[in-house]
Parts: sequence; structure tokens; C-alpha cells
Amino acid sequence: MRVYVEREGDQSWPYIQRSAGELPETPLHSALKWVLEQLNFGNIETQRDSLGDVVSVTIGKAAAPELVPDDKVVEGPKSRLRAVHLAGLLAQCREGGIRPKHASLSKMFTQQLTDWSRRNTEFYYAFELIKVLARLNKKTFNLEAPPIGGLAPASVVAYLRESTKCWLYGFHGASVALSRACLEDALKARLPEGNRVAYSPQLESLIDEARQFGLLDDCMAEVAHMVRKTANKFLHGQNITEMDSRKTLDAIRGIVEHLFSS
Repeated sequence: MRVYVEREGDQSWPYIQRSAGELPETPLHSALKWVLEQLNFGNIETQRDSLGDVVSVTIGKAAAPELVPDDKVVEGPKSRLRAVHLAGLLAQCREGGIRPKHASLSKMFTQQLTDWSRRNTEFYYAFELIKVLARLNKKTFNLEAPPIGGLAPASVVAYLRESTKCWLYGFHGASVALSRACLEDALKARLPEGNRVAYSPQLESLIDEARQFGLLDDCMAEVAHMVRKTANKFLHGQNITEMDSRKTLDAIRGIVEHLFSS
């Protein structure tokens, strides 16, 4: 990632993204990314009131640090980027595990945790959240609100909401797994209660039962089987693409709407 530096008077201003843009024309995620980068590089000054509370903050070029020698002008910002990157690698290890031979290193970093270690980790996750916000801005308005409020059971609504959120946040495997759970609960809720003991609890059988009772036509049943098979791919360790999760999400949203608004 390239770091730029502008010198003016007795100040050196490092940045990656030069302009924050102007709201509301600039997307919020772009402006927030600029703010985070400036905070990470230390381009910030605070003003306190008579009570000692910080009540104003100056960020960016006007708060750039003092001029530094040419051979060090980029080293400070690059050092900050490396620190956040390392914090991110450690965060990913905590999330997904680490090779046993490196476990002692992870424990050492945890035991030697400093305030800056915590701050660097916060910066890592903050930049990740900015990426999520950019994705939400692009994706959320591609979805219509299904008319199922007050009609579908709370569990179905909860599964659908979580599946949709996971897709919006880019957690594609989790999205298809939750779509599968949503489908199962939706079918159980709509199949005649007196026949509950007659069918197998397996999702494949639930779909076939729903077709027999006329809850799903042949086309909709095939779509339901697609949801089941895609989720099974993830649950058996196969990779799920964004296209997989979007097709599955569209399918389960359509099925739920069909089952509870018709």
C-alpha cells in the first residue's frame, strides 16, 4: 500500500487517500476510511474546554506532525501499517486457529499485550468494518422486503434475517447454512400438524412432503432442494462462493414469501 507525503511549512502530512470527500455526495464508508487512516497515522489534534474534556478534534493535514528528515518521512506511517497488519494476522489466528507449533507465540503475544496492541487490533477491525459498510452500501438495496411480517413464525423470521445479514456482510457459508435452517423451520411450520409423525425429520423428506401437500409446486420444490444441497456443500467443507450464497438467499426468500403470504 503506497503512502504519500506532502510537506508544507514545518509539517509533513502522510496519507493514502488524500481527500475525505464531501458529505453527503461522498459515500460514508469512503469518508470514514479517510478518517481512520488519518487517525492511524497520528494526524490528529484535540481541543479541551475549561473542564478538561475533549470537545473538538482536528484531523488531517491541519493536524499533521512536525517535519521529519527525508529518510524517516515515510517510515513512521509504514510502521503503523505494519503494526495494524500484524494485529490483523493475530486476530485471524484467534478467529480460525493456529498451527500447534506456533501456539506458544500466540500465548506470548497475549501475555505481553499492551495498550497499543489493543489499539492496533481495534484499527484492524475498524478497517474491516469499513469494508463491510462499503459492501452494505452496494448490496442492501438489491433486496426487497418480503411481506411476511406477522405471518411467519418468529424462528423463520430470525433465520431469514440472520441469513440475509450474513450475505450482506460477506459470510457466504454462514448465509447458506442459515438459509437451510430457515427452510426447515418454514416447512415444519406449514405442514399439517396432524401429519408431523408421518414424515422423517430429514430436510429432503420435508421438501417432498411439502410437494405432496401442495405447499410447493414442482418448480418450487426443486428450488428448495437447491437450498438444501448448497448448504450441505458448506456443511461438508466445500467452498461457497458469493454467487452460491446469493442464489440460495434469493431462493429461501422466495420460498418463505410463497409459504406465508399466499
